[in-house]
Amino acid sequence: MHTMLAIIGMLAGIDYLSKTYSSAEGSRKRFVETVENLCNMSNDDSEASYLFRCALVHSVGLSTVSNRYRKGTKFNFEVTDDKPVPLIQKLADASSEVTCRISYWELKRAFLKVISEIENIARELGHPKNSHVINKIGHMHSEKLLKR
Repeated sequence: MHTMLAIIGMLAGIDYLSKTYSSAEGSRKRFVETVENLCNMSNDDSEASYLFRCALVHSVGLSTVSNRYRKGTKFNFEVTDDKPVPLIQKLADASSEVTCRISYWELKRAFLKVISEIENIARELGHPKNSHVINKIGHMHSEKLLKR
């Protein structure tokens, strides 16, 4: 139970932080772009990690049917705490069903990497995304202060 709550928190955290990194429209595009770029993930793995996020956050489950990426395909997930294994390991890939294994420890590492990379971008004045990240952080922070 605690592990699943931690995973939901990490995925929601990446989702939230993707708002500061990406200017893409829609949470899927922002999430995928963020983990693809900051965690050096392939597009397939980035999309699968977003679908894992959707399965847990929206259904509190380990499967979901994609409505965009590989539309209509059912994605099933299992979580492991084995070390060392990749973040996402595709176990099966049929035309209408995909099964992936997700590493808890590698997901934690990816979450911490997203935090670190966004912090580095915010500190590096010459980074091409610096002003975007700083503006988004300021905007998101001011929204929270104004709602009190």
